[in-house]
Amino acid sequence: ESAALAAARNWAAASGYGSSDRVLCLATLNNGLAFNAALLAVLLARAQLVFHGGKLLPRALARTMRATDPTVLVAFPFVYNQLTSTGVADDSLAALRLAVSSAARLDPKTKLAWSRKSKAPICDYYGLVEVGPCTFNDGSDVESVGRVLGGVSIKVTRDDGRTVDRGETGRI
Repeated sequence: ESAALAAARNWAAASGYGSSDRVLCLATLNNGLAFNAALLAVLLARAQLVFHGGKLLPRALARTMRATDPTVLVAFPFVYNQLTSTGVADDSLAALRLAVSSAARLDPKTKLAWSRKSKAPICDYYGLVEVGPCTFNDGSDVESVGRVLGGVSIKVTRDDGRTVDRGETGRI
């Protein structure tokens, strides 16, 4: 319980969730993305959590976004691919200040296309269902999973288990 609450507090602080936020979560609550980046963090921040009641089709998503006017969008890369590859009107994205993506690497082309449609950066994060978010990327670096959150330590190693030097590629 304390670990889940600490992870939610870390995420709420890193993402800047506040009582004026409306977080549209396009993951079901049994999914780590919803649990880690929406449910507990939103409740702790006294923000509003909203859901989409239909299929994840671009026009239906745009209708939900116009109706709920979210300030934060929590979704999988698939959704961002859908929203950027179709003619969905940019007015459905107008109130967004933050877009969160996780579960798979988001194609840099999608991030670029998104930046043409919305002023809200897409922020990738790295985390585990069991421990919550470990990093937060504010959207300024398209190749990174972001900075390590408070209370989290990450080790990057080579395939043989030895720690890599700063700037080298390895495994988390």
